[in-house]
Formats: sequence, C-alpha cells, structure tokens
Amino acid sequence: MTLSKYSLPIKFIFKVIVAIVLNGRRSFRKDAQLALSGQHPQCNIIGKENIPPAGPCLILMNHYSRPGYIPIWSAFAISSLLPMESHWLMTYAWTSPNKFWDTFERRLTRILFTSICRVYGFIPMPPMPPDPREISDRAMAVRSLMALARQNLPIAIGMAPEGQDFPGAVLGKPPSGMGRLLEQLFKYIDNVIPVGVYEENNQQVIHFGEPISFKMSEYASNEERDNELSGQVMRAIACLLPERLRGEFSSDK
Repeated sequence: MTLSKYSLPIKFIFKVIVAIVLNGRRSFRKDAQLALSGQHPQCNIIGKENIPPAGPCLILMNHYSRPGYIPIWSAFAISSLLPMESHWLMTYAWTSPNKFWDTFERRLTRILFTSICRVYGFIPMPPMPPDPREISDRAMAVRSLMALARQNLPIAIGMAPEGQDFPGAVLGKPPSGMGRLLEQLFKYIDNVIPVGVYEENNQQVIHFGEPISFKMSEYASNEERDNELSGQVMRAIACLLPERLRGEFSSDK
C-alpha cells in the first residue's frame, strides 16, 4: 500500500523562520490552514456537529504517527477546522534512546521546538518516557498548562494524553499522573472533545466525538483513580478509531 505524503509549503516554512528570528507571534489556526495547502491528502471529517463552536474547550486526540506522518499533521488538521485559536501541549525535543546521535538530536530539536512553542503560544513539555533530569521542566509545563486553563480564554487547548508513539500507531496507555492532570483541567474546562485521527483509503481522517461526560467515583487509591480517569478518556478516543488502532482499549478487551 502506498502511504500518503505530507509536505509543508515553502511559504509556511519561511513565515515561521521569520517569526522565530524576529521573536514574533503568529496565529496557529491561520498557519495550520496554510500548512495544509502543501502536499496533503484529502481530509475526511467525521462528526462535524461535534466541533465546538466556541472556547474554552479541551481537545484530546490520539498520538497517531508513522514514518512520514508526525502528530503535528493531526494538530494542523484539527486546528484548521476549529473556529477559535488553539494552543497545544507539545514535546520540546525528539529523542532516539540508545542511538549515538541522541544527544545531538535532542539539543537541536529542543532549540527548534521551544522556538516554535513561543511563536504560537504552545506549552513545551519534556519528551516521553520521563527523564528524571527533566522533572523540573515537566513541573513547569504542568503549571503553565494549568495557568492557561484557569484564564478561561475563548480558545482550544489541545493535547495527546499518550504523549508518545506506540508501535503500529495503536493507542497506548498514558503515563502515570495523566488522569490526575486531566482531572485538574476539567475543573476549569468542562467542554472536553475527544478526537480520533488516522488514515484510511489514502485519506487523513479527523473524527470529532461527542463531549466527554466523566463519571467520578470513589477509588481505593490515587493510582486507581488516576488509571480510571485516563482510561475514560482513552476509551472515548478509541471509539473514534478503527478497531485495528484501539490497542488495549479495543472493545473486545
């Protein structure tokens, strides 16, 4: 099977570089629309009626990826369809554990990605899996995320709870603490929209689900509560994906 190719238009790359050099800010919604004007397969949008008409809202998507497709393409597609600006939680570096070029890749991409975060008002987060040396950076990212949520701005905050790639692009379990983080976000943003992203029939598919209604119960431990809350989110996203991509959140498990 021939996989779709994605490429950014030169105009987009030029505008972002200029903004980085001149310490400028740009609209990610408008730039997402510009980015998609490059080589990009037709997009199949499902659940248009669930696209939030206004903010604040929280967009939770799966971390779909494959060679030639990174999650920024998911963020581009989703943000181009939203009627408001979106601010994403974004990794601040790529890593290649156990590879000799890991240190160089990490340093170079950290410079680039943190610059992109500044241009669009994104929140830079240390990459997964967690590195004990980056615990303070991770805590700072969480504080920034919560501060943004508390402002009750008419925007969308977007994130992929998994935080990393999983083999075969299937859904994976979010890291420990994600359920507790989401619970805190829900205190300030009650419009939570799950989105399933995948490719099918040479198309990018963006499937907006109905707002998540969370069931809060008593749990035996904080770990159990954390797992249940993150599990509710992942099951809501899984329902928007083909069975082959649902992983441990498959309907038959």
